[in-house]
Amino acid sequence: MSLPNGTSNSAANRPSKYRIIARVTWINALVNALLSLAKIAAGLIFHSAAMLADGIHSLSDLLTDAMVLWLNRIAGAPPDGEHPYGHARFETLGTLIMGGLLLLVAIGLANDIVQSIWQQEQQVILAWPLFAVAVVMILAKEGLYHYSRHYGLKVGSQLLLANAWHSRSDVFSSLVVLLGLLGALAGLPWLEPLAALVVVALIGKMALGLIYQALQEFLDRGLDKQELQNIEQIIMQVPGVLNAHEIRTRVAGGNKVFLDLHLCVDAYATVSEGHHLGDQVVLHLQQQMPELADITVHIDVHQGEEQAVTLAPNRQLVLKELQQGLRLTQPCEAILHYLPTGLEAWIILKAPEPQASALSLELVERLGWLSDIRLLCLAPEQQ
Repeated sequence: MSLPNGTSNSAANRPSKYRIIARVTWINALVNALLSLAKIAAGLIFHSAAMLADGIHSLSDLLTDAMVLWLNRIAGAPPDGEHPYGHARFETLGTLIMGGLLLLVAIGLANDIVQSIWQQEQQVILAWPLFAVAVVMILAKEGLYHYSRHYGLKVGSQLLLANAWHSRSDVFSSLVVLLGLLGALAGLPWLEPLAALVVVALIGKMALGLIYQALQEFLDRGLDKQELQNIEQIIMQVPGVLNAHEIRTRVAGGNKVFLDLHLCVDAYATVSEGHHLGDQVVLHLQQQMPELADITVHIDVHQGEEQAVTLAPNRQLVLKELQQGLRLTQPCEAILHYLPTGLEAWIILKAPEPQASALSLELVERLGWLSDIRLLCLAPEQQ
């Protein structure tokens, strides 16, 4: 059960979220392109192998930005026949890939450290413009990190947060270059590998965190106990709801939550009344929890302590049994209540049927699934 046409608050906000992600990523790509060119130019002009390698490494950011734009476009597409729940998992896939790339960066840095220590080589060209370039790169990349992180938290995008941390990995690698320059200047060649070890640990920790988060979403991780209790409290605020149970959730795309639940209503509520209560619960939940992307409600009847349900036949067979068992001379019209204690039938008569009252008790005793029969005779003006 959902809003008409399957709409929801989160669905309505979906286009703006993905437009923000695209805008932030395009700005990242532009800045990354300029920074990469500046690093490569500085490395060539001043013959700095470290700066040149860092600039070439930064070009990989353009590839990750392109991947983010591509996955963001897919994730923002509306549900279709092949993906009836939407495409939010593509954002989760992007987070997993970004985590893997960060892990590769950490492994690459670790390999560089081992080789530099083993070979005991220190190839740093001391030129003051290199310090200026390194500082500018650090400030620019740190700015990109905070910019992307701000909007990632604002729109709830794990993919944008992962890309933000990829920008920060460049901050760390630029810091290693800067510390290597400072270490060579101060006669402390061990300063660069020491800083690189710290960088490897930070990048590796963040990479594993992103991978873990993405895998949890692929494995249908649900909300925690406190959030489930909050959902139940919101549901019980709707008048007419007697109970809510079997509340289950799964998270997709970082901030999208799919919810299904069972809703208990009065046993004598009509189908339309139960559906109306379900719609009210959906609206109430989406107003207070816009991250709910889809809500499925199953309506249950409530009659005190539930007992074992005796399976009764469907309407057509029930009416046939009532017509024959009560020897009705008019077509059988009835309101049927399938209750935990059995089927309760309210038979509407346009004219009195004297034998029906006497036969009703016998019919209830004979049919194990029938718990009660009520005969309702219309007044003359209602006939």
